[in-house]
Amino acid sequence: MSFKTIPLVGALLLLFSVNASAQYPVRMLEIGIGSNSYKGDLNSSFDKWAPSFHTGLRFNWEKRINLSVEGMFGKIQAQSTTYISPDPDKNPLRFVESSFWGVHAEGNLNFVQTKRWKVYLYQGVGFMRFTLKDEEGNKLLEFENISDSRADGESLDDRTIYLPTGLGAIYFLKNGFGISGKIGLLNPLTDYLDNMSELGDPDNNDMVLQGRISLLVPLRFD
Repeated sequence: MSFKTIPLVGALLLLFSVNASAQYPVRMLEIGIGSNSYKGDLNSSFDKWAPSFHTGLRFNWEKRINLSVEGMFGKIQAQSTTYISPDPDKNPLRFVESSFWGVHAEGNLNFVQTKRWKVYLYQGVGFMRFTLKDEEGNKLLEFENISDSRADGESLDDRTIYLPTGLGAIYFLKNGFGISGKIGLLNPLTDYLDNMSELGDPDNNDMVLQGRISLLVPLRFD
């Protein structure tokens, strides 16, 4: 046996041992990829998508309510060719890319719960930080008013609370691993993911639709 095959054999032995002794995975590591779409002053619908990456720790008790702690980073793009500023002296950017990261805690309400499946509604609360860039990749810092892109005296905070909510499902494999899918809204409590508020609709926050798939790795069995 060559040294190159030892890690592969070890991994296979680990999987078979988990398969043989697995009971119910009560603590799981989540690793996933997703896609995000923005709706706000520069997009009236969710039609442009950008990637995101996710990780987290899921407490997967055999109860109606489960909990998880999750982290993510990704981006969104806002673009409009038809937007007209309500102030003729201002020139808001018509393309903005927002890179963000966030951490949140989440509660899951399971309404389908079998040996192999969980389908649930989720609601969370978390902290997000974002960085805005124009079409040429220049950062739009808080103290800058590039090309009069915001109203007079208007500045933004690149930190916000977000309230993720949506629908999720998990399929459990025989060895205790799982495959998860989720779709929902991030609900950030900011109107500045597109670099403006007062020159758009200041009464409505920007929205982000997010879908993702994940691999769940069991860390502890009951």
